Amino acid sequence: MNSKSLIFGILFSLLIGLPGLGNAQTPMLPVIPCTGDVHPAYSAPGAPLNIHIVAGDALPDGWTGWKAGPAAIILAAAGRFRHTGDSALLAQRIAHISELKEVIYWSDSRDVWRRLFSDAWALTGPKKSLRRADFSDDDVQTGKTIHYYNEENNLVRGVVYQARVRERTDDRIVFESTNVTPLGLAIFDAVDSGAFQQLYYLERESSEIWRYYTLVRITEASLLARLSPKSFKNRAVAYYRFLAGIKMDKEPPAAR
Repeated sequence: MNSKSLIFGILFSLLIGLPGLGNAQTPMLPVIPCTGDVHPAYSAPGAPLNIHIVAGDALPDGWTGWKAGPAAIILAAAGRFRHTGDSALLAQRIAHISELKEVIYWSDSRDVWRRLFSDAWALTGPKKSLRRADFSDDDVQTGKTIHYYNEENNLVRGVVYQARVRERTDDRIVFESTNVTPLGLAIFDAVDSGAFQQLYYLERESSEIWRYYTLVRITEASLLARLSPKSFKNRAVAYYRFLAGIKMDKEPPAAR
């Protein structure tokens, strides 16, 4: 076993704000909005996210706009939440990068609610040193690209991300995020630049209900046996609750 695979396996038990290991037990691939009936299905408002994982497979060409190819891991999560306004407040939560420091998740290893990020800030470009104030609503519009940096509250070193808004209307936000700098621990890189891709859909279903769907693809070899289902699920729920405006330490957590 090489050091990169080992570090990658450890890293994935600590990853940030992503869908976790799921409720589904079949190898069915995720199905994103606009391509058919979504999989996993949207959970009911107030119910836990439906979360699904597939390892060592590939998404159908043309679904995501990403370059085709196999993935070490594909993750998806879907749910519904209550929100009576338009997309403005949701866009504000995306734009206010510094507020990621307030995200709380359940640490199953420590048996306590704790902050997910130790620091986070907006950037004027793809370098950690290009720090700026939080973005505004104008920065979360169709076609806009932003950069940001965050440090998780553990051994994973800080990462620079690029986010692009694919679509923004009053009733829908679609955005994607990709790592600009590698993910890793100390001096070891576990996930190369551009190999950690995330796609988010937030769209109105009715006057009081919005749908949430997220997909992540990691195009890297990995030590899957070291994945922590509880850690994945709790981080998935943490970011979902942040965007949806749900109390972040609401009991029970996704997994104890």
